[in-house]
Amino acid sequence: LAMPPKAKTVRRRPKAQHAKENDEAAPTPAAQHTSSSTSIDWTPPWRRPDGTMKKSSGKKFGGDPREIDRNVASEILPFYFAMALVFNTFSFLSVMKDAEAFTATDPMAGNVLLLLLLLVLTSVPKGRGKAVLHVIGSTILMYSGVLKHLAQRRAYRVCEAYHDDHWRWGVVLNVTGAVCMLAISVRTAGKSRSFRRFVACWVAALSLMACWRSSKGAGADAAQKAAGVCTDAPFFEVPEDICGGANLPFVRHSLYVPMSDGVRLAVDIVLPNRWGTTNAQFWKWGGAEELPTFLHLTRYHRSNKRSWLTRVFYLFGMPPSDVFSVRSMHYINAFVPHGYAFVTVDVRGTGASFGSRPLDLIDREILDFKEISDWVKEQKFCNGRIGTGGISYDGITGALMAAQGNINAAALLFAPGDIYEDIAVPGGVPCTGFVDMYGKFTTASENNEPVLDVDNELPKAYKLIMGLALDGVAPVDAAGQWWINDRDFYESYLGMGHSPEHELKAAVAEHRDNFDMVQAIRDPSIMAKDDTLVELDGKRLSFYDVGITEDTFAGLRKHKVKVYSVAGYFDSGSIRSAARLHNQLGPVRSKLTIGPWSHGCRACYTPGAPSTVPQYDLFADVKRFFDCELKGACGVKYHENGTVKDGGMRKEAPVHYFVSGVDEWRTAPDTWPPAGAISCAYDLAAVSNGGALWPSAEAAGSAAAKDDAGAVEYKVHSNSTSGVVSRWNLVQHLMKQAVTYPNRASEAGTSLVFTTQRDGADAQEAITIVGSPRVRLELELLEPDAVDAVVFAYLEDIDASGEVSYITEGQVRASHPASLNYNGIEAVRVGHFDEAKRTFQRADMAPLKSRTPSTVEFMLEPVAYTLLPGHQLSLSLAGADKDNFLLENIPDLARSWRIHTAGSSRLFLPVQR
Repeated sequence: LAMPPKAKTVRRRPKAQHAKENDEAAPTPAAQHTSSSTSIDWTPPWRRPDGTMKKSSGKKFGGDPREIDRNVASEILPFYFAMALVFNTFSFLSVMKDAEAFTATDPMAGNVLLLLLLLVLTSVPKGRGKAVLHVIGSTILMYSGVLKHLAQRRAYRVCEAYHDDHWRWGVVLNVTGAVCMLAISVRTAGKSRSFRRFVACWVAALSLMACWRSSKGAGADAAQKAAGVCTDAPFFEVPEDICGGANLPFVRHSLYVPMSDGVRLAVDIVLPNRWGTTNAQFWKWGGAEELPTFLHLTRYHRSNKRSWLTRVFYLFGMPPSDVFSVRSMHYINAFVPHGYAFVTVDVRGTGASFGSRPLDLIDREILDFKEISDWVKEQKFCNGRIGTGGISYDGITGALMAAQGNINAAALLFAPGDIYEDIAVPGGVPCTGFVDMYGKFTTASENNEPVLDVDNELPKAYKLIMGLALDGVAPVDAAGQWWINDRDFYESYLGMGHSPEHELKAAVAEHRDNFDMVQAIRDPSIMAKDDTLVELDGKRLSFYDVGITEDTFAGLRKHKVKVYSVAGYFDSGSIRSAARLHNQLGPVRSKLTIGPWSHGCRACYTPGAPSTVPQYDLFADVKRFFDCELKGACGVKYHENGTVKDGGMRKEAPVHYFVSGVDEWRTAPDTWPPAGAISCAYDLAAVSNGGALWPSAEAAGSAAAKDDAGAVEYKVHSNSTSGVVSRWNLVQHLMKQAVTYPNRASEAGTSLVFTTQRDGADAQEAITIVGSPRVRLELELLEPDAVDAVVFAYLEDIDASGEVSYITEGQVRASHPASLNYNGIEAVRVGHFDEAKRTFQRADMAPLKSRTPSTVEFMLEPVAYTLLPGHQLSLSLAGADKDNFLLENIPDLARSWRIHTAGSSRLFLPVQR
């Protein structure tokens, strides 16, 4: 047997002797310097002089070269965190001074993310879990700190709100941090091949995703967006807005402007940041050039004070600041980056303005509008071209101001101009669903108090945001009083105790005497349009004295104001208001767009749509209107009847309306509803299996008519409702609650329902309704002491599966008769909303007679809707809507009726062939 080899004995020299030999072998610096060789003989720190590898010591610059990248990365990573925090902090300070932003991201949110990431990475022990966290951290940095900035590079290069080059330093920093984290993750996992494969696949997937997004570009984003929104795609091409949108800094100035009676109104001026960044620069030296100006008048706070929690962060796209413009942030983001000045005003008796409101929209308040427009036109930032308008009340104030001059264009968005008929008392029935909640909001707003939601009707998300993010109306900044006089006066002004908070408290104290709309609408003595709301200076004021009136139409025509009106099928009676104004001004001076929207285009609804999120960009549409009228820039492409055309708004058809059911835009050449509709009548019939709708031409003398019992009785169900989120409760619309009427099928049990036959001839072809359907009922009150009735009518679409979709509705108090002597020229047009016109005056009210049939005729709200083949049309009649309308104040109201059929009661549809 062979003997095993003898083990080799290794003799180790003492460390001192080893060091001495190395010292003797190493050349002296002088010898190196005098050497004739031009090369440098450098020994890496991980090798011995004899060329052998040192063992890993784990010390700095020591050990295996495969560990060098981990050690270097570990030392660079803390440096990255420190530099990134400094970079974000300087970006935040620049934005707070209204100067240029470094990047389009929120700097303080970035700091919070960095600190959380640092905390997690340092608290987790070594191992594969820590390696995974480093990969996740690297991904976050690459996405939010690199790819997002690269996607915004055009904006950084073009937009004046951003610094030209600072974003590049942010990208370099984040790339450094991401690479270091990835290197550390690989080395932390040791020799695990599976983890290294995971990292490689992860990086490859991210790279492919970035390349795919770059190749698809905006088209992929648009397609992805369209898959999750409503079907209301705009009829115009929305131009790429590089410099618009959120997260852009701007310059804000705040001040009081005195009116002729001494009342001071709070005003905010918002300008592009190339204008002076301080009040002294602004008022003394001015800015770069004069700008077209958007003048906005509101009662809902021109600006809100931020809570301490949100002052350092971007909030819904608005830069960090002490204030937040809830009502006007969309206008600021759409207009100011594109060279507009934006001026927003708290009207008297609201916000931080002084004064009180004995009644809304009376002569003194309207005179303020003229005086504030005079003031704006004289300011250095204004070039004399002024636009106005807004949503709801802000649109009404815009119309009233424009009718007095100084205004070139007005965008009136979802503005119910006839306060009585369009929103407060439609059909003569008090709309407490709107008034109660609206009054609660406005009272709290004017008293600078939080809204009390005792009935728990508001979304929790809204209450959470309003409670944590905002802290009431923003006071007028004392620095904004530079305009009053010189520095000495300003200092004495503050010395008298006139601090911003002191001024705000004094202003709010004057709001205590404001008009109480809730009390007025619930007052049993106020039922007619001409009933007295308040008596002021010996004059009785009624609903005829408020809102958009004939005098407003005349003023707009006189001053040649261009008007753009927008309304929605699910927004109170705003379509009637918008169409009435458009028809009065004519297609040369006015444009009208009607879509499937709730109040303010905050939600959209069409049957079968994948979402209720609107696709239509309302503020892009408004901006192109003002670009055309204030700047002369009208060259935007638009779609008309499936064709793309050039020329923008001045060459478009004056009327665009959306047809639900087929989900397409159509146009009209002059007024709305468009001409050419025919009236299709349906008879209400009482049959054994319920109510039926028969086409009148077929019903006359047909065998089916013999089945009609001639009458049907109905007992009013006091719990009938169309729901809290209806077209009338506009406060719910502010919370982006979609108006879809999901309970229409369940409400059939509390209503009289008349439905077309599924196999009838009318069900075999599509029916397009454009305009206001008309209902005529032969109504008999069954209770001996009843003299009045309230009827609610709902037009519905029932598809083949039995799903019920809301089309439109209407209501009427029967004691307000239709006027027989109305001579309006437009009323002869089929489908016009004034076919059955009412004066709603006290003198014209006529009580009904019990046990005697009376003809009650009324209009449903305007709509454009296509009933597809195979669908059924349904008309539901009810006697109550408890969540929206008040009936208790109506004396001697009938609780049971009889509807006479057999040709006496009919539904008339305006049908476009």
